[in-house]
Amino acid sequence: MNKFLKKLSITVALINLLATSKVKAELTTDIKDNSYNNHITSIFDIDNIDSRQYGASQLVFAYHFDELVKDPLIWQELQKYFPLSDFDSEEEAIYFYKKYFEIIYSCGCGYAASCDYVFKLFEGKEDAFYKTFKFPMYTIKNGKIDFNYELFMLKFFNYSIIDTNYSKDVIINSMMKDFYAYQIDLYINSPEYKKKLPDNFHELSSEEREEWMNFDKKREAKFHRLYEKWMNANNSYVNLGIELDSTFGNLSEYLSLYGIDNTKVRIEYNPSTYAIGDIVACKNFRLYKIDENNKIYDGIDNVDAHYVFVTNILDDGKIMVSSWGDQYIFDNSQATWTEKILIKKSQ
Repeated sequence: MNKFLKKLSITVALINLLATSKVKAELTTDIKDNSYNNHITSIFDIDNIDSRQYGASQLVFAYHFDELVKDPLIWQELQKYFPLSDFDSEEEAIYFYKKYFEIIYSCGCGYAASCDYVFKLFEGKEDAFYKTFKFPMYTIKNGKIDFNYELFMLKFFNYSIIDTNYSKDVIINSMMKDFYAYQIDLYINSPEYKKKLPDNFHELSSEEREEWMNFDKKREAKFHRLYEKWMNANNSYVNLGIELDSTFGNLSEYLSLYGIDNTKVRIEYNPSTYAIGDIVACKNFRLYKIDENNKIYDGIDNVDAHYVFVTNILDDGKIMVSSWGDQYIFDNSQATWTEKILIKKSQ
């Protein structure tokens, strides 16, 4: 047994296991047909930056997992595809959800830009948003607006990956080796595995000693089964993001499920002009960060293969965009190439 544990020790130590108590979201809160007294005048409100509210951000799926998994609406969406009943324990399920959200985090810029497009489409129409998608556009937390960007992104991701193009297996297979390692870690730290032979083992009756020996054999067998699964598994990588040079067809199809008809998506390469509401894909460009006083104070060079959403065109022609839930000035003067994705609502 020790030689197997020694082989596993390095691998298991490298895996960031989720230490959590019972975090299953309570689903007792009724979702009411919200009547909003104050309609939002701007989805991209600079005053909300501290609350991660300048548009959608895929980063939330990695950095705020504990908060998201406790959200009843997020929890309901997870249960549609990967219910608790699929797992041996809630700990396993929570670990799986964490790895699942890391996938969205790693490839989510196109889904975030799509979310920005939809929320902009319903700007000032919160009641219509609720009637269309059957969940509120935002909730109020600690006196601040908290847009339900992550729920929309999760739903659209599930539609694009599981419902349309692949199956649940592509998600499961992407994390199998890590998942089996987590199962082993859970098991070797469980009371069952740590159960020791009694000090008076040799004083027990033959039946009691045989019962203990059978238990030990079962314990060994279970460990070896998990170990063999781990040894034979691989994390199969598949790029699940919206590809650059994509038609965004899934977004148009997804919206049509909710009665939102759109014309075919049109792509304009190396555009000369931009407008609010454009989704832009670019390679090797620069983003300038803006603070709460609209002062440019930082830049990110050579951003590669990324989607942003145009939120404003300044008087001097600068292009303001939403990216990673924050506000930037978009500079593609040195870009390898740029494309503008146009999705217009049918009249």
